[in-house]
Amino acid sequence: MDVDEREENTITARNLLEDERLRTRGGFAPPPRTQESPFIPQTRTWLPTPDPGMGGQQRLSAESLKCLRENLPFLASFPDDYLNSQSIDSLIKANMVARQAESQSSGKSLESRLNQNFVRAAANPVELTGSDNRSSVLHPARFLGGAGISVTTMWLEARKVLGPSGVVAISNYDMGSLGCSGCVTAKGWETLHNPGSSDMTLKLFTVANVSHVASGSKTVTLAGEEGVTISENLKSIAEMGELKMALRTLREAASLAVPWNKSYSVLEGFFITHDFMSSELEGKKKAAALAAFTDHVLKLNAAAWIQETKFLAGGDLEAAWNSWWGARKFCYDGQDEDQPMKDKGSAPRSSSNFSRRPGSQQGPQGRQYSGPAPDWTNGSNFCGRYNSGNCPNKHGECFVPGTGTKLFHLCTVDITKNGQKRKCGKKHTKSEHK
Repeated sequence: MDVDEREENTITARNLLEDERLRTRGGFAPPPRTQESPFIPQTRTWLPTPDPGMGGQQRLSAESLKCLRENLPFLASFPDDYLNSQSIDSLIKANMVARQAESQSSGKSLESRLNQNFVRAAANPVELTGSDNRSSVLHPARFLGGAGISVTTMWLEARKVLGPSGVVAISNYDMGSLGCSGCVTAKGWETLHNPGSSDMTLKLFTVANVSHVASGSKTVTLAGEEGVTISENLKSIAEMGELKMALRTLREAASLAVPWNKSYSVLEGFFITHDFMSSELEGKKKAAALAAFTDHVLKLNAAAWIQETKFLAGGDLEAAWNSWWGARKFCYDGQDEDQPMKDKGSAPRSSSNFSRRPGSQQGPQGRQYSGPAPDWTNGSNFCGRYNSGNCPNKHGECFVPGTGTKLFHLCTVDITKNGQKRKCGKKHTKSEHK
């Protein structure tokens, strides 16, 4: 009952109860026909009920008490004896005071109602039957309210229902209405529907790679085999604007394809609340670093899905960043392509202070480079950019920037040799491995 209805009911009750004939008789009765009131229903008859134990005084009848409670709702919980012991004016004033108190605590009342709604929903589960084909026939469960549980718990519940492979992938989603038309590659849609896919990367959600993959794919036919479509390497994210749009596209695509998966929203929120790591990445290739960390988190979350554990969120995400960035502080020196170069007053590198001749082991300021042999087991010192197809350095001239640690241009594909797992280690990229 809203405020206007309560005010109208209060006026109705007052007119009912202040009628002279009602006061003298101690209850409710129809008014004289010559003085009809618009507030008094003409089809009801309320008569007082005498109470021998009250010294001749008359009490309100059961029907009169019912009408009183309907028009003064704050008195509904009071017993009959109490209502009969009070004057009509006192009851009306008590109802008005209660209304004012409720109005003053409307905020708290709203929170209380929301909590009560949650309790009722938990105690009264909805049972639904029907079918769904993800287009013309939609199951009513799609329109139920959201689940009032943590996003990581929702992730685990989805894992129990869907299993390790996720759901069947489609691409018929209305991304245009969300402002992300043409921003998701076909591979992006495929991996998005499978949270356990290790192929997930942020580069699958950029406009540049949608057109790049479309124009750069080719079919190779091997002897005795069907044609296989091979796509060229994806273009890296080099600008902050492109990174933010890719994160938004990933989040919006997930909201349509797998709305229960909030891991992408959590990651984007982490970047936003930390101002995209501006303090840590000052003077660095910010977009490239954040894109690489995003791919790192996506792979960790994919492993969590397979292992039926929670995705990274909160403190775990903070710890993952500290660990990841702590090992790569010297790998992203420079500026993003969309940022102006800063003049730090230092002379550019030249052949006089940084030798890049084949076979040379001279580093900056004539320092000798040193480092371990190739890590055949884990590939920890194999160049990741080389395996992605975008390393600008030549073989034998690739180092961790600013250090003497050499990076090897060797393949990082996992193989088994003599019964032991190791990296391929041959001089070709990961995509060229056969």
